[in-house]
Amino acid sequence: MSPASGRPKRGEPLSEGTRAWARRLRLGLLGLTAAAALSGCYVAPLAPPGPPVAVVVRPAPHGCWHPGWWGPWGWHPGHWGLCR
Repeated sequence: MSPASGRPKRGEPLSEGTRAWARRLRLGLLGLTAAAALSGCYVAPLAPPGPPVAVVVRPAPHGCWHPGWWGPWGWHPGHWGLCR
């Protein structure tokens, strides 16, 4: 080990602590690289392709529009339902 810098000389074996630190650094970089690569490739489908499955029609004669609201799992769209 070089006394001036505290670093091992080239070709000199690394200490156990330095090897563990380098292993954690490599694992962290691998995780970041994998996350960045996957985030660019995956696109979550917002809706199935094609026309909507159901046609929304106002139920007569006791139908009321229930507006959308923010719930614990995000936005809930409005819908027709029974009046209360």
